[in-house]
Amino acid sequence: MFILWALLAGVFLLRLTCIQRRFDHNLILLRDRPPVSLHTWPRVSLIVPACNEEASVESALETLLGMDYPDLEVIAINDRSTDGTGLVLEELKIKYSHLKIVHVEVLPSGWLGKVHALEQGVQRASGEWLLFSDADVHYGPQSLKKAVSHAMRANLDFLTVTPAVHARGFVLRAFIIQFTKVLIWSLDANRLADPQDRQALGIGAFNMVKRSRFDVSRGFEWLRLEVVDDTGLAAMMKEEGARLGFVGGLGEIELEWYPTFWSLVRGLEKNTFSVFQFSLWAVVLNTLFVWWAFLGMFWAPWASGKILVQIFVVVSLCAYLWSAHRILKKLVPFSLGALLAAPLAQALF
Repeated sequence: MFILWALLAGVFLLRLTCIQRRFDHNLILLRDRPPVSLHTWPRVSLIVPACNEEASVESALETLLGMDYPDLEVIAINDRSTDGTGLVLEELKIKYSHLKIVHVEVLPSGWLGKVHALEQGVQRASGEWLLFSDADVHYGPQSLKKAVSHAMRANLDFLTVTPAVHARGFVLRAFIIQFTKVLIWSLDANRLADPQDRQALGIGAFNMVKRSRFDVSRGFEWLRLEVVDDTGLAAMMKEEGARLGFVGGLGEIELEWYPTFWSLVRGLEKNTFSVFQFSLWAVVLNTLFVWWAFLGMFWAPWASGKILVQIFVVVSLCAYLWSAHRILKKLVPFSLGALLAAPLAQALF
């Protein structure tokens, strides 16, 4: 039994290696996409909801408001904050004339807070493109020009950028690397760009959609109770026939995801169950499969007592780690130690 278990784990590792290499082949990096020279740049409305973001909103918005983009409208939504977020936004407005501020005092019945805040931003936006972001995301000076140029060259209706996620501690870095690997395994760029395929990806740090496409969609009214609002938006646009795309944002779009491991746990528990469509069985089966594969990689080969089986699994694991190293260093701030902490990260995940 242990021999079969180990062999299946080795085959599984080789399959993941192939997926990672395919992703590497198709990956486009925003930093490598020089902006085209346009006679007239389309107007972009950047919508940023903020709820109790006093500690991060000023430094993040400074990078957004200071971007080198000729026709940018920034709309910050103060979503019922109980700290100094609103005051910080009002002080920024004095310095930046292209900043609009909306203060939300009451959440209507039947809406989730962030989705309602995004809807308030859309109602006040005048851009040809709508860019949805978060209040802790930092942009490079040329990021928006590069993103708009890529979206127009590729004839996209919706573009998401995977941000470079920074973390303070070793455990958090290992977890983020594992989280990114799961994203890689589940994503196929060719399927994403195919309007006939259902695969969709949205990331809250950078979701940019063509306004003319969004206006004929069902809009945030349809997504008003969607917990995973970023991918929900992408899925809605895909169902409307939009052409989706994504690029890697390392060096251009960055954020610190969570300051501590426990804040990460609290943050992810909000989204994880909805990712599994609120199915307890899906969560249980996924968890059992993860542990089956985990034990098959790191325990079953040695329990089998067969040297050839052990060599096969070790070679498969090395191939998997090599391909993971190649792709992860293009997506996230990377350390080899955090990658080699795969057993710890897998258990935590």
